[in-house]
Amino acid sequence: MPTISTNDHLARALAYGGFFTTIFVAAWWTVEPVNAPKMVALAMTAGACLGILIAGRFELFKMDKLLIISMVAFVLISMVTLLSSADPVEINLFGVGGRNTGLITYISLAVVFISSVQLNSSLAIQKVIKAFAFAGIFNVAYCLLSIAGIELIPWNNIYKTILGTFGNPNFIGAFLGIFAVLTLAFIFDKNQSRKIQLSGFILLSVTFFEILESNAIQGIVVFALGASIVIWMKIRSTFTRSIVEYVYLSGVIVSGIFAVLGALQIGPLTKYIYKASVSLRGEYWQAAWNMGIQHPFTGVGMDSYGSWFRRARDTEGFLKPGANVTTNAAHNVFLDIFAYGGFPLLIAYLLVIAVIARSAFNLLFASKNYDFMGVGLVAVWVCYQAQALISINQIGVAIWGWIFGGLIIAYDKILKLSRLEVLSASNKEKGRNTKVKRSSEAGISLATFVGLILAMLIAMPPMIADGKWRNAMGSGDAKKVESAAISWPQDPVRLNEAIKIFADNKLDETALKLSKMSTTKFSEHYISWYSYMQLVNITDSERAYARAQLHRLDPNNPEFKP
Repeated sequence: MPTISTNDHLARALAYGGFFTTIFVAAWWTVEPVNAPKMVALAMTAGACLGILIAGRFELFKMDKLLIISMVAFVLISMVTLLSSADPVEINLFGVGGRNTGLITYISLAVVFISSVQLNSSLAIQKVIKAFAFAGIFNVAYCLLSIAGIELIPWNNIYKTILGTFGNPNFIGAFLGIFAVLTLAFIFDKNQSRKIQLSGFILLSVTFFEILESNAIQGIVVFALGASIVIWMKIRSTFTRSIVEYVYLSGVIVSGIFAVLGALQIGPLTKYIYKASVSLRGEYWQAAWNMGIQHPFTGVGMDSYGSWFRRARDTEGFLKPGANVTTNAAHNVFLDIFAYGGFPLLIAYLLVIAVIARSAFNLLFASKNYDFMGVGLVAVWVCYQAQALISINQIGVAIWGWIFGGLIIAYDKILKLSRLEVLSASNKEKGRNTKVKRSSEAGISLATFVGLILAMLIAMPPMIADGKWRNAMGSGDAKKVESAAISWPQDPVRLNEAIKIFADNKLDETALKLSKMSTTKFSEHYISWYSYMQLVNITDSERAYARAQLHRLDPNNPEFKP
């Protein structure tokens, strides 16, 4: 049975790990500075948590039966996709470069979620919430420096706006929107002093200003949704007459309808809400749906959306985005998961969401009193789900969606327990055997360290390979470039960048060798065959074969029709 001390270890691992995953970037050492590093940080967090769960003897199978079944199913089905996917194992395992939402990422998210569910005290949950707040404050401060023209991270900033520690204005906008909602929930807590509430209001104002600076509509969307929940709960706890609550909810619903219509280019809000990217997302969503329907029981494999996009998109996709506009994510987490593992994986994921939603409902309606922790947890989690409906599962944001989902279940359980019973059980546990507790402390610390190191070693290869590629590119040494291009885990984009470099420098034999390697290993990737077809030292029959493969991978593209 876990003690108070082991629960504290778990809370600290989640807090430090969540904070580190959010802020960690490697722009000084790698070509792609965000996602592979964050995958490493996430895996290390999960490894540390798993060590604590094992050493602390947490009774995992005493959780809600539906939660156990859905989480076990989600992990097992994710693993099975490695066997059925046409992509190489490393794509499914580590994910594609620049996304890294493969099996390692999703298993790590599952572990931090289960770890969050195990927390059994409000103090432990508060530690994790504070870590999220610190990550938010860190990004707010960093963005202020960026706005002032002081950029501490050596980005190749093509967006010309704030990036935070996410490398993309949409992701920092969404993260700041979620953080702003938690700040608003905190301001409404009557247990806080006026001075602290005023400080929170100033922080909220700066955060909202930065959301606007990011030019990310999704930041405004998630904030509006989360804020509407927080304000609703505050109204519900303040006014005894339900008429005020009904008027407010009616206004929110009407505003939401107009906002959705505006996104669909209907109504007066169109010019404020609609962006061309909305239409693009429609095509991306359709392609993901087609992948899941065409592979209903197996999906196409973890993070393999990109290699199937051209095959799965509708002919309409040639008119709106254009034949050469592609993506490696559906920009909708639910549809991504459907594409990855078909109906089995999607159903398992939706069951997890349903269990969290049940506890969220309990927290919101268990009492009419305003509870900052309950309202804040639910509002932040809903914000993440809203972001997941319209965007990519960026690891620095996703870790908090899964952690807060677990905390909702944990806090719901805590509120159902009698404080006297918890205190009595704690005192008995403390008085049993001090020597055993010390031994447990040492064992837990060792298990935490071992889990962290093993997870880091498992997740590091893509980041190491990317670092080698960056060094090789700056060396001017052809042998180093070739060696770095084929470093494990191999990546089709990196390989084909190398092919172009060698072809442009008239090193045709090396380009051909790498191209054959790419088309053999990544035969389902359009870019591999396209690079091969461009080489000058292949025969007409080989070029014709490459065209046939391109037609197979992009069947509706008129450029490659026989």
